[in-house]
Amino acid sequence: MINLYQILNIPPHASVSQIQAALQRTQAGLDPKTIKAINEWLLVPDVRVRYDAKLRQEQPDFFMMHTNAAPVQTTPKQQEKPKIVLRNSDTEDDDDYMDLPPLWNPKAAMWWSVFFNVVLGAVLHAKNWESLGEKELAKQNWIWAGIGAVFLFIVMVTGMKIGLGVQIGLVVAWYYALGKKQVLFFEEEFNNDYERKGWIKPILLTIIAIFVAAVVAVLIAPE
Repeated sequence: MINLYQILNIPPHASVSQIQAALQRTQAGLDPKTIKAINEWLLVPDVRVRYDAKLRQEQPDFFMMHTNAAPVQTTPKQQEKPKIVLRNSDTEDDDDYMDLPPLWNPKAAMWWSVFFNVVLGAVLHAKNWESLGEKELAKQNWIWAGIGAVFLFIVMVTGMKIGLGVQIGLVVAWYYALGKKQVLFFEEEFNNDYERKGWIKPILLTIIAIFVAAVVAVLIAPE
């Protein structure tokens, strides 16, 4: 991964004004692709947070060199989200960083949903986003989970017969509308390098939930 800070000869804690000044000094010797990357990766706060997290994973020594450097002032927008890094002793007590917690494999969650219900994948994706501080994306997945749960319950109560195609169709619709975003995020930001949560608990809870819903549906179903 290209280290734009080294190219500009600035520390990773450089302010926006320092980055702009360094870009002006070195712009004549940079190729257009690098200039474009600096503008789109380092000068856009939210993108810079993710860029720093990935660069830290690949080049931790570079960041260690600047550990004792005085932090620069950041704008409120830059402070909205902490940098996400792999869990380590150097950042566990630092409020500027959020250690990457154990997460469920988002692609595996999608495949498990094919066997059970879209609710499973949507819930696990929601929990992953919550762990990463992405509340809006988590909320969208919870909505999908609610829709899937209501649909499944109605099918159980009414006795409506739906084929496997409908079940898979719901999963596919959720995946391309929302689930794929998390799969790509994990690939691009973490290179799929993170501690994975186990599947016994969510699968067991899903089976129990389906059983309970089926019992309730039978009790309230019209005769």
